[in-house]
Amino acid sequence: MKIEKQYIIQAVTIAANNLRLSSEKIEVVSLFKKHLNNCEDIESEISRMKKITELSKLAVKLGRLIEYIKSDHIDFLRLTETFKEQSHTLTIELSNMLDFVTPAKFKEITNKLSEQEIPVQLKQNVQREEALDKIQEKVEVSENSILNKEEKSKITKEQLDQIERKKQEFLFEDLEKEEEFDFENYEKTILAPVKKLEDLLKRFPQKEFLEEEVDDFMEKMLFNSNFSYKVGFDIIGKMHKIIASALLAIKNDEIASSEDTAEGIRACLIVIVAVVRGKEVDISNYLKKAEKFSKIVLKEN
Repeated sequence: MKIEKQYIIQAVTIAANNLRLSSEKIEVVSLFKKHLNNCEDIESEISRMKKITELSKLAVKLGRLIEYIKSDHIDFLRLTETFKEQSHTLTIELSNMLDFVTPAKFKEITNKLSEQEIPVQLKQNVQREEALDKIQEKVEVSENSILNKEEKSKITKEQLDQIERKKQEFLFEDLEKEEEFDFENYEKTILAPVKKLEDLLKRFPQKEFLEEEVDDFMEKMLFNSNFSYKVGFDIIGKMHKIIASALLAIKNDEIASSEDTAEGIRACLIVIVAVVRGKEVDISNYLKKAEKFSKIVLKEN
């Protein structure tokens, strides 16, 4: 077993031992450790977990442990102490995850992770083959352009270096655009408009707001909805979609900016904040209220 995998699994074990767990939660921990143990590339698997709502915050913590154990600056004299500290930091996020995930739900999640892995691998293989073909084409073009001017036997070192530079330029092309999903940045983006939107909701019954304010929040909610769906946070994506649809309906005078409307939007906001921050609170009533509100603004049956 690779040191990274062993380090992560043992850290999860220590974190679980710090909790009082029911038999069901113990089963989820066992399934989670078994899944980590069976995955071929634990670093890639943790990256995929960051896109699963129920696992995202725990996966962020595990990702930091991976970065630490793979770094060149490990203080082996403090390794045991550091390991205990890092295991302790997992406890809260592991507890939050276990509050939402049952054994059946975890099996659904692992199936979803498996479905993500296959297309990614196929895409990477296709992209790799296409990239190699393009490199070969560029090299051939470079070589031909040189050979058309001089005989092959007279190719200089400078010209050969030029060909190599073209290869490297292609290989590093658009590399900066390929950034991994950053949960902390996502959390900041999602939570940024919440307080100001709550202030707007307080003014709804008196209609003390401008159309420009509604437009601004509607645009932000649509962006955050698309962002959430894109990274796999479907619950958060739907809550933003409901809010955006409600704001559009208010703008078009299809529904009133009443106290009931404000409460419907507020329920969606509470669900968003609770899920993103992993708060240990019962949000079932707010989920029901948000679903009921969605049938009005999304015209669901």
